[in-house]
Amino acid sequence: MRIRRSGSRAIPARYSDDWPPASGSPPRIIGAPGAPGRARRWRVLLVVGAMMAVGLSGEATLPASAATPAPTITLGIHDGAINMCDQGERQTTPPTAAELAAATSSLTSKYWPALKVSTARFSPPWDIAYHHDGAADSAADKELAVTQACFNAWLTGVQKAGAQPEIAFKPDPNYRSPDGVFVGAPDIHTYRLAIDAFTSEYSNPASTDGMARVQIISPWGEPDDPAKIFMPKGGHELSDPNCHGSPDVNTCGPILAAHMWQAVRASCKRCNLPGKGPGSGVIAGDFSSLGGIRGQEAGPRGSLRGSYLDVYRRNLGGNRPLVWGLHPYSDIMAFEKADAGHQPPPALSGTLVGQFAGDLSLLGYHEHTQIWLDEISAFQYHNMSGAYRPGWTPEVQAAAGRYLLTELPAAAGGAAEPTVTRAYYLNFQASDPTNSRWALVLNGGLTPQPIYDTFVNR
Repeated sequence: MRIRRSGSRAIPARYSDDWPPASGSPPRIIGAPGAPGRARRWRVLLVVGAMMAVGLSGEATLPASAATPAPTITLGIHDGAINMCDQGERQTTPPTAAELAAATSSLTSKYWPALKVSTARFSPPWDIAYHHDGAADSAADKELAVTQACFNAWLTGVQKAGAQPEIAFKPDPNYRSPDGVFVGAPDIHTYRLAIDAFTSEYSNPASTDGMARVQIISPWGEPDDPAKIFMPKGGHELSDPNCHGSPDVNTCGPILAAHMWQAVRASCKRCNLPGKGPGSGVIAGDFSSLGGIRGQEAGPRGSLRGSYLDVYRRNLGGNRPLVWGLHPYSDIMAFEKADAGHQPPPALSGTLVGQFAGDLSLLGYHEHTQIWLDEISAFQYHNMSGAYRPGWTPEVQAAAGRYLLTELPAAAGGAAEPTVTRAYYLNFQASDPTNSRWALVLNGGLTPQPIYDTFVNR
């Protein structure tokens, strides 16, 4: 089984543009009443109660202001050009010079400089530097070797472009579940070995030989995504927030995901954002459009307690991440549906971004915590699951780009809430039909879309 070779996100039907309901009122969860205009005094009591219950330290008194201005966010690009070098991670022969050049084709495009982006993101398999899932001459090992060669070329291009890379690890489709049928998540020991191999080559050494140093890492993109990725033991899926009476790191999804965060933080000695503390460049969560708090990810009766987010944060080893990642594709689809129908945009209080910020606040993460929209797109003529949406024109897509930059970030940043500081748009260009639906530049990098102009003129 091969999954997400091109970096696209196959989203289940229940997360289409018809979900959440058109009313803009998703299922109620603690910290997200769902009605416009949150009751801040009500939240103060909940914050204080939550802090007393779990022993968190922090300010219990909220500022008098009901909201703070949304910050100017940093725009980055999630670049999938590496997959033009390695045939979508299926290639087993060494890449040619032309293929290595394709890996950096976004960075060398004449349309790249005008975007004025200083950071680019890519999602390699978690074991890209630790080839272990087959014999030295196996197809799986050869595929990883080719992807790594293309990745090295891309990092060299990132360095020449004067940008900073973010790496978000994803499943290796050749790494199988215990029964050999589905894709598997590694046990924590194997994951640590793979991370140590990666950071020793790309993050920690005195010299990275002309490649951009990797100092921002997401340990596992979308651990809560309902894909068939199975745990090393117990037969449950990585996305299942229920530990089923076995709260062990290798049997319970959110616990394993949290320990992956701990592993990267311990291994990466230079994963520090400028002016911030050790480990500040290790992204927590990196949740899907469920945000670890919606649908099956919520706890009993839709509560925050027992959700993927809650179990995850309780297993971070007492650490407090500076940055939490979120992929709020559903918020963009809800906007495009409204815009195409000539309706006002959904209430910010009902967005995933707003609810996620509110719940982080309840857990003791306040103004000094950042939320990154770590993977986000706007869509053209199709929603994320591929359903045809004729009203979602290039102009609607461009409007969604403006919404992403200027309005959606304001859903967070209320009194005592984290703020949205960064967004990575997927993607600059794409050769496959799926990713081309939301790329900034089409036709082999020759035709910029209206949303490209939106970003250029931000």
